Amino acid sequence: MPASSGDPLTVRIGFTAAVPKDGGTPAVEGVMTVKLARGLKGGTTATVLNVKAGREEPAPRPAAAAATKPAPAPAPRPARSKELMQPDDFAKIRAAITDKSRTKAWKVVQRDLPTPAKGQQVYVKAWVEANVVQKLTHVDSRGDNDEVVSVFFWQEGVVMSVSKFYKGWYTENPAVNERTETYKFQNGRLVSSQSDPGGVRDPQQKGYQDLGQAIQKQAIQWSQPIYQAIGAD
Repeated sequence: MPASSGDPLTVRIGFTAAVPKDGGTPAVEGVMTVKLARGLKGGTTATVLNVKAGREEPAPRPAAAAATKPAPAPAPRPARSKELMQPDDFAKIRAAITDKSRTKAWKVVQRDLPTPAKGQQVYVKAWVEANVVQKLTHVDSRGDNDEVVSVFFWQEGVVMSVSKFYKGWYTENPAVNERTETYKFQNGRLVSSQSDPGGVRDPQQKGYQDLGQAIQKQAIQWSQPIYQAIGAD
């Protein structure tokens, strides 16, 4: 932009020159600093302030402030699913409950149930802590050699394991005098079932969870007389 009268202006002028001009001398590069001033009568003067060899390098551009990237948010932790208990876990819990039921720490309540046939005895016996059934035995007997005993184990108010022992007439097989069944539950679902004789049932077979629900209904049905007896129903 033009300078006003009497106002000097300093400029830098880059040049390339060959001296002498014989074609054999390499060109010389440099930068000349000149002060320009316009006189009050219209004349302009140029004063050389400095001549510097070499090409003028552009002034370095100020480094852009590095954008501070926010630290990546930690990946959300997947909801931890409740791991299935191992067979040893069920065995330890049942053993602990059985040991506790043999002491006087838990209240023992027994109630007879209606019998469908003459000479048949049916009753439930429960071990109760803080008005909650911890273990319950249901007995359906026609004698010591003809009976079925169902034992239910609770953990935190939920059925955790059930064992059934069949003898004689109750095996429903004349060739089998004794039979056992074991059911293991977790989060309200049947996770394992096996019988002897018979072996392990396939959890994928049709009606597997229906069987589990039927077993849990028995636990509720047979514990009701106990809760009524202790006034917690």
